[in-house]
Amino acid sequence: MIPFLGLLDPFPPIEMTREDMGGLLAIGSNLSTARLLDAEPQSWESLRDGAIMELFYSSGLRLSELCRLDLPELDLDGALVTVTGKGNRTRTIPLGAQAAQALRRWLQARGLCARAAHHAAVFISRRGTRISVRAVQKRLEQQGRARGL
Repeated sequence: MIPFLGLLDPFPPIEMTREDMGGLLAIGSNLSTARLLDAEPQSWESLRDGAIMELFYSSGLRLSELCRLDLPELDLDGALVTVTGKGNRTRTIPLGAQAAQALRRWLQARGLCARAAHHAAVFISRRGTRISVRAVQKRLEQQGRARGL
């Protein structure tokens, strides 16, 4: 009951331990993430999208940081990425092995695009220009829908 209104609470609190909460969060996020990341790349765009998803998952970059990422900011041998975020703060973030591998595959495919040579952006569109925030949002949404998420 909500005392000051005299109403019954439609969502009463549930007593849970930290382990219970962590388990519930892990189940949902791990299944969803696994479905997104397990797709087998088939095309130039799917290699790019796979690298984007792996980088997001591995590094926790903001969408705007990911879209502004340039080639010199990647250190795949050291598994590091350097980004400039909010307030022009620069930080170096470690990459997971799968993200580094996905980025290597993407960069090989990116090198085959004639227009890519003219742009320093890591992630480019079919036209060879830096991919937009909205384009990444749309692609992630499509990938999720295609996998039933």
